Parts: sequence; C-alpha cells; structure tokens
Amino acid sequence: MPVVTKEQFFPGVRTSPKKSYYNYDFSLRYRFNNKVSISVAHHGESESNYIVNSGITETNGDPIVGFVDFRDITTSVSGIYSFTRKVNLNFRLRHNWSRVPYNSLANVDNKGNTVTRPFINGLDENVNFFNIDAFLSWDFKLGCNLTVGYKNWIGNNSGIDGLRYNRYFNNFGKTFDVSHGNEFTVKAIYFLDYNELRKKK
Repeated sequence: MPVVTKEQFFPGVRTSPKKSYYNYDFSLRYRFNNKVSISVAHHGESESNYIVNSGITETNGDPIVGFVDFRDITTSVSGIYSFTRKVNLNFRLRHNWSRVPYNSLANVDNKGNTVTRPFINGLDENVNFFNIDAFLSWDFKLGCNLTVGYKNWIGNNSGIDGLRYNRYFNNFGKTFDVSHGNEFTVKAIYFLDYNELRKKK
C-alpha cells in the first residue's frame, strides 16, 4: 500500500517597521509500492524593501542602490521507478524562480545613509532556472552498467516578462514556451577480471 515515508514543513517569519521577511520549506516523500517512489521539495523566501546594488552609477561614478521586494521559490520533484532489481529509472525536475521588482532608488551619503533619488524604469529582474534529468540504468552483469541519460534545461536568459507573469504558476507555465537545451548521453562500464582472463588462456 502507498506509504508517506517522510514529511517536513518549516515556516519562518521576521518583521520590522518598514520591511518583512518570510521563508518556508516543505518536503514530502511518497512510496507507492516497492517499485515506485516520489519526492517533492518546495522552498520559498521573500523580503520587502531589501537593499541591493542596482548595478548602475551616477555620471560621477557614485553607485546607485535600490530597494526591492525580493522573492525566490525553488521546487523540485524526483522519482525512482524500478522495472527489475537491475533496471531502474531515476527522474528529477527542478525549477527556480527569482523575482526582483524595484520599489525605489537611492544614493548613499558620506555617513552611509540612503538619500532617495529619481526612479529609473526597466531595472526589474525576473529569472528562471529549469532542469530535467532522467537516467535509465541497467546493471547487466556484476560490475557492469549501462546508463542512458537525458537532460533538458533553460538558462537565466529565459525572456519571461516578470511584470505580466508575476505569479508563480503562470510564470512557471511560460518556461515551457521559451527555448530549451536538450542532451542525450550513453555511458557504459564493463568490468574485466584479469584473473578470469588468465584462467581462460
């Protein structure tokens, strides 16, 4: 019968008058039977009015800092399917989304205090990382293994509009509309017993 073998949930909250910080972790491992098991993990954190280096400067070279509402979410799903004792399939999907919309910009004076300056549009960041890894492995002989692998990914230049797709699930759905990289690999390991070869001679 299906069995939940591991379940964890860790929330956390920290607040101050002008900003707040939240984080949580959730993980679940579910075994359907002796052949199939699946694991899900989810991590999220966010902070309001988080100060960052904007990456731009004034004409005199002074850096410009920004106050952002930072949000980062990572979800991973992995599973194992055992066809036989010697043949199994391992699968892993991971998606990371970081969204950084700017609220305001500021300069820093000689005392280290921030001084609000006019806003500049177009600094918001919306970054996605998406990976799929799958490996079919066959232990066809003692010490011998054949593995067929598949990888799928997008880089950080995903081109997803963070202003339009600012919710997790509609942003995640758009990751399937951008270009992906694909890679297939085959790896074989064959163990040669030198003593056995000598006996045959």
